[in-house]
Amino acid sequence: MKPDTITKSQVNQFQGLFDRQRNLFATGVTRSYEWRIEQLDRMGRLLQENEKSLQKAVAQDFKTATQEYILKLLRAWVKSCTKKANSKIG
Repeated sequence: MKPDTITKSQVNQFQGLFDRQRNLFATGVTRSYEWRIEQLDRMGRLLQENEKSLQKAVAQDFKTATQEYILKLLRAWVKSCTKKANSKIG
């Protein structure tokens, strides 16, 4: 077997988890789309409002990465979340 080949047993090990998640979602007890969008908006505001503190924390945690690089990644991530959310709304 090649190292990049996925076996049937590897796929099936997650089937039970997938089925449970799908069944839970089908019950309607999960959060609404609007609630999820609001949470993404809040997270975006949180990142913007705490940018300096986040820069400092990231610099301490990731001494090898520059602050600018980490914030660039965070901004790109928030932007992609916003685009996805907006495309689903409109």
